[in-house]
Formats: sequence, structure tokens, C-alpha cells
Amino acid sequence: MDTLGMHDWQTTDIEVRIRETHDDSGLIGQTGVIRGVSGGMCSVFLPEEERVVNILGEHLEPVTPAQLDRVKVSSGIHVFWWKL
Repeated sequence: MDTLGMHDWQTTDIEVRIRETHDDSGLIGQTGVIRGVSGGMCSVFLPEEERVVNILGEHLEPVTPAQLDRVKVSSGIHVFWWKL
């Protein structure tokens, strides 16, 4: 995650975890899937709660894919991959 720095890495259909920086302690640590991104705000589906929440991208981190996971690849100056 440190290598991503300030780059906008958020994209749809990737698995993310809610960071400890989020205000709602009940959401911290939950994983979900980004359904939409608009102006730094991400709509994240949380399967544990079966609902979508809106969270600033700065409070999210990508889930590292494991071997045999499906991934989404993005390229440009840097190449990133995310667990789907």
C-alpha cells in the first residue's frame, strides 16, 4: 500500500478493507467490494452486512490477492493488481 502513495488506485470490482482511520469502529477491518467511485468517494458493498456504504478512498486499502485469486490489472506509470 505504501507504494501507492497519493495515486488514485480505487477502481470498481476490487476487494478492499476498511482502515483504522475510519470514524465508524463497527466498519473498521471489514472487507467489501467497490461498486462505484466518484470524486474520491467509494461505494463499497459489505457482504457481512449485506449493504452498500459510502467511504472516502483514503479509508480503504486493497486486499492483497493470494495465489489463484482472480485479479484486475491497471497500467500506466505504475502497474497495480487487485483481488476481485
